[in-house]
This record gives sequence, structure tokens and C-alpha cells, in this order.
Amino acid sequence: MNPEEANSATRFRFLGVDVDGSARQLVVDGIEGAVPQRVIDLLLLLCREPRQALSRESICERLWPGNQIISDESITQVIYRLRSALGPYAKAVVTVRGIGLRLDADVTPVSSADGPPAVEEAAPDDSADRMGPSPDSDKARQGPHGQRLRAASWKAIIGVLLVLVASMLWKYGPPAQWLHRESPIDAELGLFPENIHASNGETQALVSSALKADAVGNRGQALVQMEAAHAGDQRSPFPALMLSIWRANAGQMEQARRWLDLAKGRVAAVDDAYLRTVLRCAEASMQEDISASISCLGAMIALRPQASAFRLARARLLMQRGQRAAALDDLRQVEITNLGNRRMEMALMDRASLGDLAASQAVFAAIPEEPQNPAYFGVAGRLAYSAGDLHRARQEFARAARLGIDHNRFEWATQGQILAGVLAVAEGDVADAQVRLTDARQRLRDSSELLRAADVDLLLAELQFECGETTQAGTLVAESIALARPSGQWDSIAFADLIALRLGFPDSGSDIQPPAGSMEGRGVSEFRRARKAQAHGNRTAAARSLFEARVAGIFDTAFAAEAELLGRELGEPAADLKPVDPPSVPFAQFAGRWALAPSERRASGCKGG
Repeated sequence: MNPEEANSATRFRFLGVDVDGSARQLVVDGIEGAVPQRVIDLLLLLCREPRQALSRESICERLWPGNQIISDESITQVIYRLRSALGPYAKAVVTVRGIGLRLDADVTPVSSADGPPAVEEAAPDDSADRMGPSPDSDKARQGPHGQRLRAASWKAIIGVLLVLVASMLWKYGPPAQWLHRESPIDAELGLFPENIHASNGETQALVSSALKADAVGNRGQALVQMEAAHAGDQRSPFPALMLSIWRANAGQMEQARRWLDLAKGRVAAVDDAYLRTVLRCAEASMQEDISASISCLGAMIALRPQASAFRLARARLLMQRGQRAAALDDLRQVEITNLGNRRMEMALMDRASLGDLAASQAVFAAIPEEPQNPAYFGVAGRLAYSAGDLHRARQEFARAARLGIDHNRFEWATQGQILAGVLAVAEGDVADAQVRLTDARQRLRDSSELLRAADVDLLLAELQFECGETTQAGTLVAESIALARPSGQWDSIAFADLIALRLGFPDSGSDIQPPAGSMEGRGVSEFRRARKAQAHGNRTAAARSLFEARVAGIFDTAFAAEAELLGRELGEPAADLKPVDPPSVPFAQFAGRWALAPSERRASGCKGG
């Protein structure tokens, strides 16, 4: 296609798609769908320059002329709706990292003389040709009576077709291209107004506001608004469904189960495949069934291919199973053009942790610096951490924490403090670490993020113990156990027990086991037996169980440093520990790393040390 043809054409054809700008018409596989003009305009831009990347700035200038200020959300929505409208050909619209969009297809300009887009028709019946012409056929086609006969015939045919289409829609539902013509409430979740099933006019607005608050890390506000949405609507299943997921993530399992039961009753009362599948994912997650959760998230991705939240969730689970390459494949399919949404931030940071550092840095470099956005500095910190520049990472995390506190961004206020505190210990500044971790612990408790608070309790206990504050250390370990045990989260309980036994404090007495198929659970049961045997003075049994844990793979889990500490107590050769990346929950894994450092270096950083 030469440039003159491209610039003058208003109609194009590629794959199974026919787009006509003049008629404002988009036909996919012979089926016309109603789409906004701006979506058609974007497709026309891509068709005029196929297989060439169009910059984000160029697209904005042409779709929104006149130096308008366009939000990132507006651009994302247009792209999302274009891909949804293209149905099976959505993958032809490719995101070019750090640049913009490209249409990967051979495009043909179509002249208006070619007529309207072709629609599949039944093959003509050639029985008349085989039998010979009817003597009355020519007469029937001539004159006013013949015209009325033709019109009546066409009306009859159209009537039959409408009946057939109606019966097919009743049986099979509408084609994918006809669905979701409204803008999504949350594009990353693939949530549309039709999935809310609201009986109250305020429900959709409350749900939307709650999801936006959660996206920037203000889970407390999100919980209040989502609970209000549920209380004010007697029909909608979605608020209860999200509340069950959020409460489970916070380790509040009793509340999570209560919300899940409420959601089940409401989901059963509506016909919605999206909600049924999300419900199954929530159930699998509650049961800590990683395999079922991954399968369920795969079903969600098939149902909503452009909804990035499900790819991110699956990537996290794949990382837990040690399938880092598969996790990276999922993360690479997530389009990241701006910060301010914690799921997008996590996707970019985890890509770097999984070895795609250069590409992650390139994506980050294309994002304008946001001096008042804590996420900008938090992501910068994670990229510096993955690059091995721990000093710079500490500085960036500290800045993210300060901005998070100033701008009421809970996620970065807490996570920034924790990560800056962890790296402060690595640089010997235990006093600074204690201040930061104590602040994060209190914020987590105030927001009922009890599992994460239990995690930070163990870090503080380790520091207090190393600084000679044994009583305070014991109190913190006991508090961590008290918070972790009701949650049923095996890893939180295991870390609390193992650190308690190592420091000489009572454990929880729990015998909870890792879920089947958990890569992070490899060798943990054997190692807990080893640590208990050592606590009771049975070195022979401890060494035997530690050997079993080693064979099972304990040194490839977050418990590696704890296992190495026991090995040193037993006089075994030192192991080569892998770096902790991503530096994320459970943060208690850093406690063992600190204990492996020379004791004089640790003590020198304590208050008054």
C-alpha cells in the first residue's frame, strides 16, 4: 500500500476485519458492531501505517486535536475498546514498549466503488439451472406485480433470518464482538456495569470509587466503600465477592469466609459467567489450592483477555511455584504506560526481579518523573535493588515512604518504610531500621492488615534480640504468633514458629502444613522438625531432619536463611544462598539473613551501640 492510497482511503480491510471511516462502520467476520467514533479513528490511524509503531504522542494529537489535556485512563480505554471490538483479531494491535501501538497485519485499502462490506450468505440454490428456466420466470420478474412479489419474498427471507438469529442468540448468546459496548468500570479487572447487577442506583459509583481507592493502595477506604455498596444493595454479588478476597489477603479468614458465603448466595441468583468464575477463584484461593487458582485465573484470562489483573495474579502464583519463566511471560503482556496503580507498579517491579531488568528500566525511563508520586520512587527503588545498587534503593524507598505518608498513599507509606528499614540494616543502621519498622507496624495494625503486621513483628523481634532487648523480642514474637495463627496462613505461622524456636521462645504449637504443590513449602515440614529437635537438645535428630529438608528443597525457598542458621549451629558447611528478589512478603525471610551477619556488625548499629 503506497502512502497516497493510505492517506486518501477511509476504508480498509485486514484479516477478518473491514473498517469504513465514512460510514462509521466496523465489521468483524461479517458481523457489524457499534463502536464509538474515536475507536474507529484509532483503527484508521493504525491501518494507514500498518506494521509501523505509532507513538503515544502522535496518537493523542490526532485523536484529540487542539492541545487537549488527555488522561492516561482515556487513552487506555480507547485501546481497550478497540481490542474488545476486534474480538479474535485483538492481538493484531500490539503494544510497543516505550513507544506506542502497532497494527501487525497486511492492510488493503478498499474503494467505495467496491460496495459495502461483505456479509456471509447462503450458497445459491442451482436447482433451477439444472432443471432449465421456468417459462413464467421472466414474467414474474417484470412489471409492478413482479416487484411486489420480489419485495414480499425479501421480507419473508428477512423475517426467517431474524427468527434464526433470535433463536441462536437465545441458545448460544451474542457473539463476543457484540458484548461490553459500555466502558468498563475497571479495565484491569475487565469489570463492566452488566457484572454489577445493581438494584440501587448508587452501587456502581460506590464500587468504582472503592476499586480506584484500592488501586492506589488505600485499602481502608476501599473496604468502607465496598461494604457500603453491599449494605445498600440487596442484589449485587460483586461487593461481597471483593470483600471476601480483600479480607483473605489481609489474613482475616473468618470475615473472608463470611463474605464469601454471602457472595455465593447472590452469585447463584444471577446468570453471569464472569462472577461465577471469580467466585471459583476466590474459593480456590481461600483453600490455598495453588493449582486450582492458576487454572481458574487462566479461565478468567480467556474470558477477559485484556484484563491485566488476572495475569498479574497468575504471575504471582507461578512465582510461588518456581515457574519464573512462565510468570515473566504473563508480566510481559501487561501494558505499563504510567504509575499510580499498584498492580501496574508490581508488574514492572516483578519483571525486573525475574531477570527482565533492562526492559523494565526502559519502560520506566519512558515514564515522566512524578515528583509527588510515591510510586515513582518506590519503583525506582525496586529497580535499583534488582540492579544491586542497595544504597540508592534505600534512598528511593525512604523517599517513597515519606511521600506515601504525606499524600495518604497507604501502600507506599508502609512498604516504603519496610524496604528502607530492611536496607538500613544491610548498611548497619539498625536504629533507623527500628524507627521505620515500628512506624510501618503501627500503620498496618491501624488498618487491620494483621498478617503483614505479624511479618514486621518478626523483623523487629530479630533486631531487639540482637540489640540485647530479649524481653521485648519475646513480646514481639508472641504478638506475631497471636496474629498469624488465626489466619491459617501456613507460611506466616511457620516463620513465627521457626524464629521463636531459634531465639529461644515458645512456638505456636501448630502443626499446619504447606498446601500441596507449593514450591515455597518444599522441605518446610522437615525443617520445622529439625528446629524443634535442636530446641530440645537432640542434635542427631536435628541433623537428620535438616538433611531431609535440604533434599526436599528448603534452600530454594524463603526459609533458606533459617535453614542455613541451623546448619551452622550443627557445624555443617556453609551454603550459597540466593539473593532475595523480589524483596516482598514474607519480609521475615530477612531476619535470618541479618542473623547470618557478624554479630559485632549487627550490635554496632543498635541505639547507643
